[in-house]
Amino acid sequence: MAAILIGGLLGGAGARCAELIEELKTPHNDWSVFAGATYTDNATLTPNGPDDTIATAGLAVSLFQSVPRIRASLDGSLYYTDYLHHTYKSDVFGGVSGSAALFIVPERFSWYLDDVYGQVTANALAPSTPGNRVNANTFATGPDLSIPLGQTIELTAAGRYEETNFGHNQYLLSNFDDHRLQGRLGLDGHPSQASTVGLEADYSRVEYQAASSAFYDQSDLYLEYIARLTRGGVELQAGATRIKQFGAEETSPLIRITAYRQILPSWSLNFGASREFGNATDIFRAAADSGRVVGGTVVVAPSGPPVGGGTTSDQNLTLSVLRRDELRLSLDFKRPRTQVTFATTYGRERAAEGPSDVDRDFSTVSFVASRVLRPTMEAHLGGGYERRVPQGPTIPGDHTTTADAGLDARMSSTLTMNLSYRHESRSTDLGGIPYRVNYVYLGLSYAPHGRALTQ
Repeated sequence: MAAILIGGLLGGAGARCAELIEELKTPHNDWSVFAGATYTDNATLTPNGPDDTIATAGLAVSLFQSVPRIRASLDGSLYYTDYLHHTYKSDVFGGVSGSAALFIVPERFSWYLDDVYGQVTANALAPSTPGNRVNANTFATGPDLSIPLGQTIELTAAGRYEETNFGHNQYLLSNFDDHRLQGRLGLDGHPSQASTVGLEADYSRVEYQAASSAFYDQSDLYLEYIARLTRGGVELQAGATRIKQFGAEETSPLIRITAYRQILPSWSLNFGASREFGNATDIFRAAADSGRVVGGTVVVAPSGPPVGGGTTSDQNLTLSVLRRDELRLSLDFKRPRTQVTFATTYGRERAAEGPSDVDRDFSTVSFVASRVLRPTMEAHLGGGYERRVPQGPTIPGDHTTTADAGLDARMSSTLTMNLSYRHESRSTDLGGIPYRVNYVYLGLSYAPHGRALTQ
């Protein structure tokens, strides 16, 4: 049976699901700049690592605009870090997701641009430090076409060219850069203005730059159902997917579900599940280009200066195609002064061509809470647990617990002081690298629109 994975809302369940989320956004134009310093008692994340102070400065943005022929969005943050005791070299980190659509013939022919930038852990078995991170960027562009066949039926087609580049690192023994050509052909019906039913066929050709013989073909055939409701929405794709790589073929069920529901005035439930094939680029894009739907509105919270000096996509860099089973669930509570999110994840990854050292199971549980203590002061708390279980008999697994606390004090209509604390504790087996670390961040953020994006 297909394994199911419960997760915290990172990523959509496919490109079409991202469109469902994108359409729910409301126009906004928020940005902020920040600067500060982080003290850490274990900069290298080793059992007895040295302390250091990290100077940080950066920019966070959350932009979305839609006019009759153009729709564009930009979300994320970039920040410069400098280790004052020279534990690591200074560098620029962060994550940015941007997209644009040009509606050349409204509702008939459009052209899309999409780009995602972030960091990936080079060695998935080692802690995420500046020495174990590489930059990654994936860019895609191509047209969408819609041809009406009647009042409620249309023929749709789409094409994309995508190119992904991963940086270089001492841990990387191969070049994982790739480019792909993909196309989609569909027959869609619209029983109502709020729902779509369709039969879709996708084809992708992925070629790696490491060698001319490193490539694979993927074919998907599935039924699709989309519904946008007053208090919720759902997108379901179910069918079959086939991979051809290294002279072998594998066929598997294809499942993608994205759903949200406002269950009470202050409570909403977000759910996602998938079983599909994907490579390192697909996993990176899903982790970096993420949105969270709350009550029909996408809440984008670009991370500001992380007290740990950077966040990365937790994934295996490999030339193998992975069968990734995933289920994501979160519960959101939102009131004028209080917001709480509980999220959980369970999942598994398996190499398509058979048993591999990249095979693993993983699970997470987390919560984030914020409370407006007074008009000029807000506190936030968080915590999480992550467990990773590699399937190789000699590969170390690990589990990590985190705890976060912070206070934001508004000093004026545009200037906010940020104080944050974070604790991480990682335990491993089979000779992995355990560590304990504490971070304290103190900084200032300037937000001309009054909403700092640094929490």
